[in-house]
Amino acid sequence: MSSPTYPARLEALNKAIAKAQKSFSIFWRELSWEYRRIVPGLELAAIKAPFSDTDDRINDDDVEHLWLNDVTFDGETLQANVLNSPNHLKSVKASERVTLTPDIISDWIYAISGKVYGGFTINHIRSELSPAELKQHDTQWGLNFFPPEEDHFVPADYLGTPKTLKTGLFGLGKVKVIEPSQSLDFVKSFEHPMAVNAVESFSAQFKELDSLNIQDETGLTILHSMALAGATGIVKACLALGADPSLTTIYGATAEDLARKMGWSETVNALEVSKANWTRPPES
Repeated sequence: MSSPTYPARLEALNKAIAKAQKSFSIFWRELSWEYRRIVPGLELAAIKAPFSDTDDRINDDDVEHLWLNDVTFDGETLQANVLNSPNHLKSVKASERVTLTPDIISDWIYAISGKVYGGFTINHIRSELSPAELKQHDTQWGLNFFPPEEDHFVPADYLGTPKTLKTGLFGLGKVKVIEPSQSLDFVKSFEHPMAVNAVESFSAQFKELDSLNIQDETGLTILHSMALAGATGIVKACLALGADPSLTTIYGATAEDLARKMGWSETVNALEVSKANWTRPPES
């Protein structure tokens, strides 16, 4: 079998990058809950982005794509630390803290329980390797990758119970386990398990504290943060306790704007309803 031509390889790579950009909200949701864990759950969490010594990160012939970790996100900009040293760039170096926007990232990846999720450009590379090369590549990472032709955004147990199907005549054959779909739309229809489990504790916490509408240096409230992470149940709980859906970040974004930007349709619906019905509580 002949190797893919350069145009075909470039097209496949661009599709992988587009997939990473479109699904960035999944990465941020996972990372936002990682930051709330007492015991860390992720072995790895990083984004990849293009860098250049000119102002043109996209069209410069000398662009390098570098991995970054310790990612923060305020709904508009990302800040992260450069993980690997550039081969030739002079304007950026390893460990430097940089600022960028989600629309230019070229990949994201996280690993939990030894399994890799995301890594779309990595899978593009893996798809072109021989079986021996693929084994060597994955061994060097020290993590368990899914087959390169498969997209995996989240662990399967985030998506409900696998279905079992008995094969053969009259269902008398072997049992086949069918895992839930890893299509992006299906994945985004589920909340993060930690969000589902935290609704009651969040409600109890904010009943005792007058902090629902406190804004940080970028204007984010807890409502904004939960909207960014697609935590619909907690968003509803915050609204019921008096969170103000009209507050905006320093970029002028409401919680609804952020949920819409990230593609969390159920969260958007909850905030749309609250906007129509919400009235400002009387001053105490």
